[in-house]
Amino acid sequence: MITRYFSQRLAAPCLVNILLNTACQHLIAKHCMMTTYELSCCSDLSGRTLEGAIPATGWQLPASLEGLNLNNNAIRSVLPATWQLPALRRLELGGNKLHGPIPATLSLPPQLKHLQLCCNELSGTLPASLALPTTLFELDLDNNMLSGSVPAEWQLPSGLFLLNLQQNALQGGRCECC
Repeated sequence: MITRYFSQRLAAPCLVNILLNTACQHLIAKHCMMTTYELSCCSDLSGRTLEGAIPATGWQLPASLEGLNLNNNAIRSVLPATWQLPALRRLELGGNKLHGPIPATLSLPPQLKHLQLCCNELSGTLPASLALPTTLFELDLDNNMLSGSVPAEWQLPSGLFLLNLQQNALQGGRCECC
């Protein structure tokens, strides 16, 4: 079992043990050394050879988690519609193998400031119903396979500093913000 494999190698609880779920969709990490304190605030797990899928219901992580960096791994998954992380301010999933459309019902954490989904295989159109948090500072969807245009229905936050939509098949509209 995966849990036994990691419990022999870890000195402290690891994100892997928290990510295990009953749906048998796991992320498998190599050389993961996270303490409970590190996990309660911000977790940088970039470039750690994580692979597997994100559970459709999102992860059961501490509600106090403010940052999660999973950039540059091998996570092959669709993007879950729900993130039950109310304190999350930074979510970085760039450089993985996220695929499929951005869910029309995507519910982002209300305090989110940075969302990085660049360098994946996200496809389809940008959902018009996507509610961007008013706190959003950076939205990076660069280098995916998105098509269509930026929906006129999007309410772009007044504090949005970066909206990166380059290297997609997007056309026209809203160039004042890109």
